[in-house]
Amino acid sequence: MSRSGEPYSDIVSSSQVNVGFADRSEDTYVSVSGVAELNEDRAKRQELWNKAAEAWFTKGVDDPDLAVVRVRISHASYWDVKASKLTQLYAMAKAAVTGKPPTGLAETGEVRMK
Repeated sequence: MSRSGEPYSDIVSSSQVNVGFADRSEDTYVSVSGVAELNEDRAKRQELWNKAAEAWFTKGVDDPDLAVVRVRISHASYWDVKASKLTQLYAMAKAAVTGKPPTGLAETGEVRMK
């Protein structure tokens, strides 16, 4: 991430974070909470470096604006929707009529780290 961006300054002021990931094409979602810390290890920068990063950090691995962030996970939740789009739409329409939330559309779970 960029040291000049707002997310970086947010982490510096408060290290509690939530990171979300969504793959809408697969109906898979993950939410991770934890504590963020900056990783200044050059070897880690080198390991994570790729062409996409080069587009943003033109001075390479040693770009002074480049910040690598590690999140020590305390809690994670996931949702993996197994039902087809048509089944989901039907369940939501039924819920709107009956006032009862849809159930059984997805596999969900939580993980708490010690």
